[in-house]
Amino acid sequence: MRKLILLCTLCLSFLKLNAQFTNLNWTFGDSCGIKFNATGIDSIYRTSVNARGTCATISDSLGNLLFYAASPDLEHYHAPTLIDRGRIYNKQHNKMENGDSLFCSNWYREMLILPWPDSVNKFIVISSMATSGAKISYSIVDLSYNNGLGRVFDKNTVIDTGNICDGITAIRHGNGRDWWILYKKWFFNNNIIYKILLTPQGLSTISPQNIGLSFSNGGLYRLIPSQNGSTIVGLCNSSMSIEKFSFDRCTGMLSNHVVIYNGTGNPPYSFWEGAISPNNRFLYVTTIGDQYLFQIDLLNPNAYQNKIVIDSIDSLSYSGSAIRLAPNGKVYRSNWWCLDSIYCYPFSDSAYSLVNTHLSVINEPDSLGVACNYVGLGQYLNGFRTYAGLPNDVNLGLGPLNGSICDTLSVGLGEIKDDIPIQTFPNPSSGNFTVNIKQEGIPKEGFPYTVYSLHGQLIQQGVLKSQATLINLSAFESGMYLLNVTLPKQVVQIKLSKL
Repeated sequence: MRKLILLCTLCLSFLKLNAQFTNLNWTFGDSCGIKFNATGIDSIYRTSVNARGTCATISDSLGNLLFYAASPDLEHYHAPTLIDRGRIYNKQHNKMENGDSLFCSNWYREMLILPWPDSVNKFIVISSMATSGAKISYSIVDLSYNNGLGRVFDKNTVIDTGNICDGITAIRHGNGRDWWILYKKWFFNNNIIYKILLTPQGLSTISPQNIGLSFSNGGLYRLIPSQNGSTIVGLCNSSMSIEKFSFDRCTGMLSNHVVIYNGTGNPPYSFWEGAISPNNRFLYVTTIGDQYLFQIDLLNPNAYQNKIVIDSIDSLSYSGSAIRLAPNGKVYRSNWWCLDSIYCYPFSDSAYSLVNTHLSVINEPDSLGVACNYVGLGQYLNGFRTYAGLPNDVNLGLGPLNGSICDTLSVGLGEIKDDIPIQTFPNPSSGNFTVNIKQEGIPKEGFPYTVYSLHGQLIQQGVLKSQATLINLSAFESGMYLLNVTLPKQVVQIKLSKL
């Protein structure tokens, strides 16, 4: 009974760690901020954002805003070269120290904010450039500086170059701690999805996977994950296609490719944005040209043929655009509005209308057809204005994949597999664990290792300098611990059970 209580306590601590960051604030458009609660909206407030497109926000477990980012800054919009203009803002809505000139352009899903896996104060901001600049980069935010207002380090560190599609995303690893970052490239005919794993040690090497439809042009390709991370939908604007994949949160592999729409039909539709309902069943997509909002049942074998029109817009100055699932379980759509067909951004001081001061709302997105309770322009923004972008936030509440091989950062308790270069024995143990490295010729500098508790506390670190090294956990309580060994080409994670 004592061990059961201890294990439950550790599990609760681990869940508490995962819950310390939330998506309860959105910052977007022209100065708009929304604080959500479980069922609706708590408040609407002024921010420093003024961007037509990409933005990202992160909050603590109580819904207090921590910081946010957007691109480009309004004062730089008419600059001769529209690059290096993203900005990070602190919770007081001022530019964070060293938080200017981030690599990004003027698209819509170019940014992500992720908590660093082993820290309560460290975050990584991923930013990409779909056109000018053509790269994906990261910057580090540390909120332990400036009395919690933060400072930016390692700004604009390039991860990859090439024509990065507008539509990067991230899904939490099945261990409940690390993050998979996914993106595509354009300008050459390919069906490659690129993946990077963020662990406490940093970013892994880039892992490409050939899967899905090929396309050769157009920078708009949205990767849209379901809430549980098991499904990813790809929307390609240039090829007018919708495709679906299964995603393995443990391995990062995509599988079960299904083409929902391949650009055929009369008329063909060009898709702009999408969001998946909380129950992972319904895909909501917006189109450009002919302005539609469709509901597509992902469980229907003839999903596209049986799509349902939720809304249609017949106006060049009123265009449905970004659509996102919010923390309150509702789906919101921004509404692009123009005074004329050329200059839609930035708005002049007189450019106020019902369209750009409201979001449309799907109140019951888990329900089929009209039962989803769509209300066009149903959410007033208290005088603040929306453009074509909404936050590109990830599901920060996604925990470990319970029952899987990786649900506690483990490759399996006591398992010995040929493809795993590290063994531990005895495991379980009363405190002494021998770590065996299955290779000849250990380098003089050895291999760094760390041991964490299940709730993310670093309890021991050192270097493995021989093929067999003793790790002593006798001073610590009974329970599960997490051993990470950094090898030249991978980080091996093993669960240690102390009796």
